[in-house]
Amino acid sequence: MRKSHSQFTTQMRQGNSFSGKERNCAFLNLGNSQFANVSSVSGLDFIDDARGLATTDWDRDGDVDLLFANRTAPRLRYMQNEYSGNHQFVSFGLEGRESNRDGIGARVTVTQGDGNPISKTLRAGSGFLSQSSKRLTFGLGAASDNQLSLQINWPSGQSQTFNGIKPNQHYQVIEGNSDIKVLEPRETKPRLARGSIPNAGNPGTVAALCYPRMKLPITTVRFNDQAPQQLKFTSSLTLINLWASWCGPCLSELKEFSVQYDELKNNGLEIIALSTDGADGKQTTAADAASAAAKLKLPFRWGSIDRSWLEKMTLLRGELFGLQQPFPMPTSILVDQKGEMRAFYLGVVSLDQLRRDIQRLDQSDIEIRKQLTPLPGQWIAVPRTIDNLKFAGVFSDNGYPDDANQYDQLAGGQKARQFYNAALTSMANNRFQDAQSQLIEAIKLDESFAPAHLVLANLMVKLASTSQAASSTRALEFAKREYQKTLELDDDNFDALVGLGNVAARQGKVANAMESFEASLQINPDSWQVRVLLGRLYISQKKISEAMEQLTLALQSQPTNGDLAAEYGALMMQMGQYEKAITALRIADDTKPNDPKISRLFADSLLATGETKTARIKYASALANNPRDLDSRIRLAWIMATAEDENLRDSKQAVQLVQQAISAGSSDAAARQTFAAALASEGQFQQAIQQQSAAMQMLPRRSTQFNSATRRLELYQAGKPYRQKDADAIPFLPVPE
Repeated sequence: MRKSHSQFTTQMRQGNSFSGKERNCAFLNLGNSQFANVSSVSGLDFIDDARGLATTDWDRDGDVDLLFANRTAPRLRYMQNEYSGNHQFVSFGLEGRESNRDGIGARVTVTQGDGNPISKTLRAGSGFLSQSSKRLTFGLGAASDNQLSLQINWPSGQSQTFNGIKPNQHYQVIEGNSDIKVLEPRETKPRLARGSIPNAGNPGTVAALCYPRMKLPITTVRFNDQAPQQLKFTSSLTLINLWASWCGPCLSELKEFSVQYDELKNNGLEIIALSTDGADGKQTTAADAASAAAKLKLPFRWGSIDRSWLEKMTLLRGELFGLQQPFPMPTSILVDQKGEMRAFYLGVVSLDQLRRDIQRLDQSDIEIRKQLTPLPGQWIAVPRTIDNLKFAGVFSDNGYPDDANQYDQLAGGQKARQFYNAALTSMANNRFQDAQSQLIEAIKLDESFAPAHLVLANLMVKLASTSQAASSTRALEFAKREYQKTLELDDDNFDALVGLGNVAARQGKVANAMESFEASLQINPDSWQVRVLLGRLYISQKKISEAMEQLTLALQSQPTNGDLAAEYGALMMQMGQYEKAITALRIADDTKPNDPKISRLFADSLLATGETKTARIKYASALANNPRDLDSRIRLAWIMATAEDENLRDSKQAVQLVQQAISAGSSDAAARQTFAAALASEGQFQQAIQQQSAAMQMLPRRSTQFNSATRRLELYQAGKPYRQKDADAIPFLPVPE
């Protein structure tokens, strides 16, 4: 199958026909159920590989014109019907209301005075990849009747009838409207715009600037019967002119080049004439070329090329232009000092064309691309580049290894992208070491490929957090360098700035991290994720108001984000703004009701605002969703030990919960104080005093927490249990700064 497809593609590139160069056919309806082949006399029997056909009264003169779409040139052919008889017509355009807007599917019948009806159905699609005009045109012959009747059966089921229709008119009918509109004749007949080539040269010459640029195949030339040598380009621009002694236009062109050579050279243009005699299959030889060159007294270098170079140029033409045929004689190729082709001229090129193109090529590639774009506008995709890897394969497959190697070396950027894509696949399959090697290889091939630097930096950050990194510190430094390299290549790269900020934060360089995050927000101020990261850094620096500002802006842009609402609520708790905290955490809990961490934070806010009963339910829910959640276990025990409502208390279970938490490793000051409160609620005051005293050893003196713990210790010493009355005394809630 692959071999057949390759053979088929080769046949098409060589200009062969799909249909064997069959001519178009046209048949005349004789009116007696017979048709006559009038292909030749109609002028429609072109040898085009015609595919699509559309009919339309383009010039609105009552006869139907034709549009052909061809596989070969011309791709579009317009045939204007110049019928000069006196036959009549009538046409109708339809506009649906209950039916579809275009009236597709409507059945239109025109009845003449003799009672003979003519019917047509409005269809969507009228042939292979074709859509004819949606205006229905009826030929009436030489009938002299002035009155016609019209019946339209719409797809909706509605039927309309109109009488008094006059021939030779164009009508517009709206479904359900009793009025029928006559279209006014056009003042001027519409014409198809004729294409034009800017700076066109000689008639019959095809001129094309090369964008993007492409390297000329290796060109071996024999100058003046010397040994073959590889052609080098020393001038800013060189015109390679392919000619032959048997080609009259070639000799005329060379003569004109000779006369104007000094001027062209002063404009920075060198000329090298390459003869194809003896290589193009004709009867002439290199001796004939030498004789012709001597007669012309060529002032510029000339030499001969062999058949292999012509074959390489044929391959090149097939890949560039889709037509794998030898270049016509003469052909000229404009090449720059790097050996990159800048323009092609198939046929005789005028000196004016050369002068204009030399000026145009002095512009940037972007400006040249704008000139070559037929219509103004914006690119929706990155303009294509030369596929050097493809050319390497083509020349390798056809037995030209040196040329294949040349294009392979030029394909560094393409091969870099292959390694880059392979690295993305490796990462998706958790083969991180393979991905690292592939990204490093991509960067070696194309150091300016910013995405490879960025992905490698991201990968090193990931490896720094796993056992796959030999050294977390070295991995982060590696990532930092790659982020910086990305920014050197693309100073507005948002992801690189965020990554650089994350690395700095992990290295403890808070000021550098803040600087990177703030720079990223200049590029994308809507990034709530960066505002969260920045807010966390402010919290670490105890800059609570700045943190609150960032998290507020983040939450405004993502009001239903549960994790973000939880983070905002936790900050509000830390600031003692419990009402704002409970509002945010309620959103978080509604969004993620089964998240034990969010349930616990929500319960904290409820407890802080005195909603002890609901808080107990949420702590129990958090513990049910995560039985290993020691923090929820401690908090639930606190309520069971200290609640003023005796219906919420269960001091025995509270003791069990705390003992389980401490046994599992929770032995901080909050756990010890909760244990003390549970023991006191059970009447075990001596043990409560011991646990409370141990907890106080963990608290900073002269702090709010220490003072609250002291008051509870005094109660236990007096033989009284503690009952919670305000949020300030809860040992596991944050103390507002």
